[in-house]
Amino acid sequence: MSNNKVLFIYTNLSTFIQVDISIIKQSFQLKSYSYKANNKLWLTAVEQVKLLFWIIGNIYKAKVVYIWFASYHSFIPILLAKLFKKPSYLVIGGYDVASIPEIGYGSFSKPIRVFFARYSIKYASLNLPVVDSLVEDIYKYVPSAKVKVIYTGYDAKLFSSNNIPKKNIILTVGTADNWQRIKIKGFDIFIKVAEKMPKIKFIIVGINKAVIKKYFKLPPNVEIIGKIPQKELIKYYQKAKIYAQFSIREGLPNVVCEAMLCKCIPVGFNTGGIPVAIGDCGFILKERSVDKAIEIIEKAMNSPESFGKKARERIMKNFTLEQRENKIISIIKRKDYS
Repeated sequence: MSNNKVLFIYTNLSTFIQVDISIIKQSFQLKSYSYKANNKLWLTAVEQVKLLFWIIGNIYKAKVVYIWFASYHSFIPILLAKLFKKPSYLVIGGYDVASIPEIGYGSFSKPIRVFFARYSIKYASLNLPVVDSLVEDIYKYVPSAKVKVIYTGYDAKLFSSNNIPKKNIILTVGTADNWQRIKIKGFDIFIKVAEKMPKIKFIIVGINKAVIKKYFKLPPNVEIIGKIPQKELIKYYQKAKIYAQFSIREGLPNVVCEAMLCKCIPVGFNTGGIPVAIGDCGFILKERSVDKAIEIIEKAMNSPESFGKKARERIMKNFTLEQRENKIISIIKRKDYS
């Protein structure tokens, strides 16, 4: 017989995963497992065994199994949820249904991982992609998948401009420790744009300067800031007039939504959830061209302050914490998950 316990499995305690943990803990007993992903086969095998025993020890008394991302770590929980006739919910973030083989990006570009991701998506009681653009990707690989879109949500009280005057700064945020991640996050385009706009300040937050220096000679108008606490990041959102996201691939980009809440004018590449977040409150780059990127950044720079206010209002209307909370709680509580 099920109780009020939710088994929660994740690989990295990102802010959006912390949000879901907080949401679920309000209404259910939460028991979480942090799966330590590793590129070494034997370490992955060890972690799978540890996860197997953890699931076996907890699933009998669980109400549901809730997992972030489809990969190695989602296979055993969904397999055992199916065997024990427990609902399983799988949050799809983007990488887990991506395939860009030329740079080796995405779960579906890696033969072994494809099996684990496909099985997880196929047999999850319900897949929960964070943005509409991922639905097509899910059906591309698993036509029989059950899907419900639930946007990630953002705290408008935490992410606020506090009426701090904006400066002529172009900001982007992301992590990268290799060329693949630099390319995916569009840092290459960002730096090339900065080279051609020497009078404007460009800032990248979240990446080690030594990593960027392996591939680029940084122009003097580009500042690199490493990983910083969220409170410090908000200060950069508050002073930057423009937030730019030139990623090749994104789900619903948290950093874009956070920046918009802080009244940054968003500029982004037309891929994945970037245009979903921006809507009509910013500028969309429809081709990966440095010259075109410069054009839309100049338009954004010449836009009135009301654009930033409109950006904040869009996130407050469409991507709130309350909306995500209500939908997640409703799904977990429901009896019919077929």
